[in-house]
Amino acid sequence: MSLETPEKIRNLRTRLYAKAKAEPAFRFYLLYDKVHREGILDHAYRLARSNGGAPGVDGMKFADIEAAGREEWLASLREELRTGTYKPSPVRRVMIPKPGGGERPLGIPTIRDRVAQTAAKLVLEPIFEADLSDSAFGYREGRSATCIRNARDEHFDFLGYTFGPERYRKDGHWYLAAKPSKKSVQRVKEKVRTVLKPGNQRPWPAVATALNRQLRGWSNYFSYGTRLLAYRAVDNYVTERVRHFLRRRHKVPTRGTRCFDACAIFGELGVLRLRKVHLGAPP
Repeated sequence: MSLETPEKIRNLRTRLYAKAKAEPAFRFYLLYDKVHREGILDHAYRLARSNGGAPGVDGMKFADIEAAGREEWLASLREELRTGTYKPSPVRRVMIPKPGGGERPLGIPTIRDRVAQTAAKLVLEPIFEADLSDSAFGYREGRSATCIRNARDEHFDFLGYTFGPERYRKDGHWYLAAKPSKKSVQRVKEKVRTVLKPGNQRPWPAVATALNRQLRGWSNYFSYGTRLLAYRAVDNYVTERVRHFLRRRHKVPTRGTRCFDACAIFGELGVLRLRKVHLGAPP
């Protein structure tokens, strides 16, 4: 069986990708009818067949399907999808030995479900592909996965961190750094802003608890490497947003820098200070 994408499917995927790339806010509403197209399902079957794999809970193998008649089997699946009567089967669980000992669970869908899932993937993949970063390689068509980079010569982002060469501020020597990326810092700032939105009418202790939960979770993940500058940037942002939040709540006519200074915010008001997490309490 040829695994080359048929021209009609290739053109469809190209159009979907181009639309999603040109108009990121566009919402696609008429996609389901494309999933059960004859050509889509036929190609989905070929792709699933090439991956092989064990049978699911129904015990059906590819050899069984082809012996009974592949075209008839596909026609039956297509009709179920078209009429909305298709229901996925349970996933068969198999325990796989781990190299270091123990086992991990593996779920094996039926071939029928694998073909339906592959058909949906053929239609949806180009739309989501348009939103992915050029630096993302895992599980993408035509790309392989994490890509070799020389961290001594260039910076790159991976799992929320930025890796690359940095100069030590005290004596100027170069070292290999791992620090929270700019996007990661921006994300935690957005979460802080969400907690401290003007419409939040909860009592301050509840607000502080929610805020600290976000800060503590973020700092627990980014507890490795060079993080002081990122922590400081988040602390400064938290100070600004908490002051603005409380100034509005208590209708303080001034900017609130005296009544809601950093000592009060990270002291009696109970907000977690990331600098303290990193360095301990200041002298």
